[in-house]
Amino acid sequence: MNFSGLVIERSLSLLLGGGVEFDLDDTPEEEYINEVWEANKQSILMHKLGQFGGASGTMYLKIMPDEIDGMPRLMPLDPIWMNITTAPTDIDKVMKYSNIYYLTVDGDAVGYKELVTRQEDDTWLVEQYEKPSSKWVKVASVVWDYDFPPIIHWQNLTNAESPYGISDIEDVVVIQDKINFISSNINKIIRYHAHPKTWGSGFGD
Repeated sequence: MNFSGLVIERSLSLLLGGGVEFDLDDTPEEEYINEVWEANKQSILMHKLGQFGGASGTMYLKIMPDEIDGMPRLMPLDPIWMNITTAPTDIDKVMKYSNIYYLTVDGDAVGYKELVTRQEDDTWLVEQYEKPSSKWVKVASVVWDYDFPPIIHWQNLTNAESPYGISDIEDVVVIQDKINFISSNINKIIRYHAHPKTWGSGFGD
């Protein structure tokens, strides 16, 4: 039984069911933004981000320039692989994004890591690593061309104490676990006791 999933889908339906429109000035910039949204299938993209945010509390979007006919690709990132490092005294100032995950290649687990690190001059250094065996090996390093990072994040529900947001199911998970526990016990009872067979020993012929 998955009531948590139902909570997230209902929330997404209320938030995005009628579509999303941006009321911007009638400028070339607005036309470009609309073209970027269209190239990235806006409604599907926002639904994916909403699912990630509803389940984990934080959404991540990677900007990949010139990936779709000269348009940037906007790629949702799975929050389970992401980590945020902030300034020691300012949780709103991101110092590093870390994206670490593993894939099976030819039967072996290979690690992949991307670090997006703020430099002293507020530029961003993007480093990519692979781990084919026991050690990480740097395979690429480039300074990002823009004054904003190639990965951005935002909170699903505001959390003043952390860069990570609050999920839609923060308070539902405990209830969901109890429901599943009770349901599992009921299934076991039915399996063992729904169709009892009469059995005895020591009776005479």
